[in-house]
Amino acid sequence: IQVDRDNKPFFYPCSYENVICVGAVDNYGKNKLHKLEIEITEITNQLRVEFNDELYMKGSQLYNNYMTLKSELPKIFLNKTMDSSNYEVAYFSNYGKKVNIHAPAYVTVSYQDKLGDDYNEIDVGTSYSSSIVVGVAATIMSKHPDKKFDSKSMLKYLNKIGEKNIINGILEGNPNIFINNGKHIVYSQDDNYYGCGPRSGYQKCLNNLFFNKDEYYLPNKQKNIKVI
Repeated sequence: IQVDRDNKPFFYPCSYENVICVGAVDNYGKNKLHKLEIEITEITNQLRVEFNDELYMKGSQLYNNYMTLKSELPKIFLNKTMDSSNYEVAYFSNYGKKVNIHAPAYVTVSYQDKLGDDYNEIDVGTSYSSSIVVGVAATIMSKHPDKKFDSKSMLKYLNKIGEKNIINGILEGNPNIFINNGKHIVYSQDDNYYGCGPRSGYQKCLNNLFFNKDEYYLPNKQKNIKVI
């Protein structure tokens, strides 16, 4: 453990200057479960001291909500239906000014046990967040073989292409960057599209429309007319 200039503690490896410190984002929805767990525990402790019908009913309702959410979340996650409200710092994440960039904490893992049986499960950890950032950094390096990156230049590049200020739970003044590989193509899960260009799986634009830098234009002899 280290202490920064404001006398506040922070932990390795974030204390090293040549390290890109990664925070974890709750892309699963577990933060909501965690908050319910805390509320249920508090009510349970109160009931142990003194039983109260109203408090008991409240605790029962919270428990039902907890069990319902717990059963629904895996289905939503495995179907890759991302709820943008889950772009929130995971309750177990690194935090503070030393955290440079954030990445998803929840992933699906496939493995075989010692008996050779196959398993697919949801796992979690900042180790996965860091691995995702490393993977994106590797693709950037392979795309620019003539450029030499160090931790500072790579972080600068990641900040440039990262999604800005979309993560809830980060204090103002602290880095709010969500990892991005620089691609902006959006694909539909059911293969249905209602537009054209990269935001619609690069579907061909009709009526002579063409796409340029997140905007749509109609060609004109004198100039291109932007479509609002």
